[in-house]
Amino acid sequence: TKEKWVAVAFGFVGLYLVLAQTTEQFGFIGGAAALVSGVGVGLNMVVNKKMPYSATQTTINSWTATALVNVPFVFIAGEHFSDSFKIEKLFYVIIFSIASLIASYLIIKGLKMIDAGVASLLGLLEVVFGAFFGVVFYDEHLKFVVLLGIFLILLAAATPYLEHYIKRKPQEVE
Repeated sequence: TKEKWVAVAFGFVGLYLVLAQTTEQFGFIGGAAALVSGVGVGLNMVVNKKMPYSATQTTINSWTATALVNVPFVFIAGEHFSDSFKIEKLFYVIIFSIASLIASYLIIKGLKMIDAGVASLLGLLEVVFGAFFGVVFYDEHLKFVVLLGIFLILLAAATPYLEHYIKRKPQEVE
């Protein structure tokens, strides 16, 4: 629908404004990596939406496929794990893994209930929460352009619902 395309436009502009800050700090590679990651997450959402399994089965299949595809790259890149397996670091890896698994399950569960296009717009909220957590945990300071980008992303996420809310007729009181 027209409203979804408007929402996508808001989302892309907002994402660009937020990523422009990343590109300024980390160069073109940082911005490109963030963009590729966003496209990958969007594709992941659409593929998971189309899987004919329950949310639990889809999550297990998705995580298994991710592990099978990524493990060879660890060896190709020559990564080593020596200090990753220290007990104090392992605790954080386990916490991250549990949080990530829960997030994956909830995304897939939500995808099974709503339209994939709307879900991908809501997926842009990852950028908003990332900025919020950066301020809270790392004392980052957001420039006005980034705040404007966050506002446009929130507007993109809200647009499909605003259209529905505006077109809804007030219920008569009996």
